[in-house]
Amino acid sequence: PDGDFNISQGPWARVEWLGGEEGLTSGPWSHRLFPQKESVYQHDCHTGNPCDQIPTAPPLRHLHSAVLYRTWSFKQQAWRYLCNERPECGQDCLTNLTCLGGTGYFLDNFFYRSTFFRDDDGGIVPIYRLTNQECPHSCCHDRRLCMRVHDVMGYEVPFEAETMLVFGGKSYVHEKDPSTGRLIYHSCERIPKADLKEEWRSCHETVLGDLWRYDIVRGKWEYIKPDSAASATTGEPVGYPLPRFGHAAVVVEYIEGNDDAFKRYFMYVYGGMGPQCPNGGICNDVWKYEIPWAAQAYYPKYPDGEWIRGNQWTKLKDCPFGGRYRHAMVVTSGMEYIYSYGGQVVGKFENILMRYRISTDMWEDLDPFGRISLTRMMYDFQG
Repeated sequence: PDGDFNISQGPWARVEWLGGEEGLTSGPWSHRLFPQKESVYQHDCHTGNPCDQIPTAPPLRHLHSAVLYRTWSFKQQAWRYLCNERPECGQDCLTNLTCLGGTGYFLDNFFYRSTFFRDDDGGIVPIYRLTNQECPHSCCHDRRLCMRVHDVMGYEVPFEAETMLVFGGKSYVHEKDPSTGRLIYHSCERIPKADLKEEWRSCHETVLGDLWRYDIVRGKWEYIKPDSAASATTGEPVGYPLPRFGHAAVVVEYIEGNDDAFKRYFMYVYGGMGPQCPNGGICNDVWKYEIPWAAQAYYPKYPDGEWIRGNQWTKLKDCPFGGRYRHAMVVTSGMEYIYSYGGQVVGKFENILMRYRISTDMWEDLDPFGRISLTRMMYDFQG
């Protein structure tokens, strides 16, 4: 009756950590191991689809992108927007509404007083987990307190947590040759041609298009089951980025209106290489992903239109100067421009410096120039 068990909410089952200790330390490095022996890659685990399972940790990979962001603050966001800045409200005001006058607090909002929440039982734990077709979007269903502490995917959002967001990369299928017990990926060159199955000819190498985030403080991986934004012209979903590796990504902060405390965060992705990208597998498309950095109740719900709570991919204009991979990309401190330099295309390296204006979705080739060398006349001390 209470829905599916949600793995993001304790108490959790006890497990035996592989390798013994949770945080193995060697000098300045800390090594964490997770209780998952085999890599699991969910190809179509998107919003609206049921998923077979939610892995504990991401598959092995390289040539992926990783960016860093910080989750919402209690003082700047939660207390200000969800607890009405009342001095008597402490950090428990998200689930304990006493300082706000109890559940009558919801009557001031057209959405939370609607008949949709008529059967709200006051629960805090999400009803559905990510394997369910209803999650995201309806992970909390009609539980309003749940929406005040969990994001749109049903994960509890801590305050001011440094979080790493990982996208794409290259990996391999964890399958062994039954005759030798060796992984196909590591031994396919030694398999006799007569015994080499057709599906093994790529050595089981695969290109990924999944999203993961890692809470650095809590040492916890969370799988992201993304949603697609709707096209402004057709109203249809724009889809998702193709699997890729060697791409570049940056985090961009948006401030809505004149309120510096109300922010949205986006990860911008450009370029990369993937088997489904045109032009010899070189990707020239640009995407942005809205990071669900706060609980879903933080995001305003308007009478018209979809409730945008983060966790959406949006396709932007393709780069008119073509694609590239293994390039570098940075964003300016004023969040006005993204600069991209270098990289590779088919058969050569690039030295083009490009600038992307975030507000207009436009690229320009800066075509910088300078002197290669300068010859000067020089005299010694004797003239």
